[in-house]
Amino acid sequence: MLTETGLRETDPRLKECMENFENLNTAEFDHDLSESAGVYIDKNTFRECIADNIELIAKAFSNSMVVPEFSEFKKEIDILYRKAKCNKNGKVSIGSYV
Repeated sequence: MLTETGLRETDPRLKECMENFENLNTAEFDHDLSESAGVYIDKNTFRECIADNIELIAKAFSNSMVVPEFSEFKKEIDILYRKAKCNKNGKVSIGSYV
């Protein structure tokens, strides 16, 4: 869900949160789950894992980031990219920059 807000798991601002999730004792969880199925944890454990980064996470989910409604922004950028990618006209600029 965080990626829909524009944040990534590798975002350095989420370092503590991601480390907390990685440090969970995975022996408690069912290893037969596929990666896409994820791991289920109780509400208190989840709160403990996100506590260090709760302000950033709250901002992300309340659309208070620099780019609010990131998923809509991303859709528009994807459309522009696909249109521009097909454009094979034009020439590389060789002139000096102003």
